[in-house]
Amino acid sequence: MATILVKCPNGHRFPVNPKKHLDRRERYCPRCKAEVKVRGRLGDFMPNPDWLAKKEGYKDAQDKKRAQAEAAERLAQFFGMLRGRRHGKK
Repeated sequence: MATILVKCPNGHRFPVNPKKHLDRRERYCPRCKAEVKVRGRLGDFMPNPDWLAKKEGYKDAQDKKRAQAEAAERLAQFFGMLRGRRHGKK
């Protein structure tokens, strides 16, 4: 990607090299210090939870959450049982 020419809200034009400024979406006009958006937000894509649930074989996301909660509860019961034996409880 080469240097692009951007225009601030006040009409000033100035060059910006997007490869050089990878960590920010905006640049500031050198004349009036107005903020200019160079590129859109990155990383805003969040997959649909229903799609993820269907992909993994669940009917909907609530079934998946319920199954995860039950698995966590069974795991806690198992470790609770082991903890009791370790301390001499029957």
